[in-house]
Amino acid sequence: MTVMATVVAALVPRSGRILVARRAPHVPLAGRWEFPGGKVDAGEPQGAALRRELREEFGVEARIGALFTESRWASPTSNVRLVAYWTALLSDVWRLAAHDDVRWVRAEEALRLDLLPADVPIAERLRNPSVWPPRVG
Repeated sequence: MTVMATVVAALVPRSGRILVARRAPHVPLAGRWEFPGGKVDAGEPQGAALRRELREEFGVEARIGALFTESRWASPTSNVRLVAYWTALLSDVWRLAAHDDVRWVRAEEALRLDLLPADVPIAERLRNPSVWPPRVG
């Protein structure tokens, strides 16, 4: 049975770089890199889901900005629709719950990491200079 999931991702810019996080050993797909975020619960608005996920995974509040893009990825067991929003974190003090490392990277650097498949098209689109500076709210 194939499961369809909508997932939201935070694109957090800083000085021409973007935040990526590595999944911790205790979570599925450990060691893979991603743009922070998570699954949208049934009936939950995407912006609310992204704020909730950032609070749960990083202990931070966030301001959700403009929709950037979305990508889709399918495997034998799941179909993922990843929706990416420009996001501003309202604190520089984090606690990592589902990740064991974070980095600020340029888009081309992100593409050299072991990104989750749905994150790759987003990183590729971030390489386009016309998307910078982002609209964060």
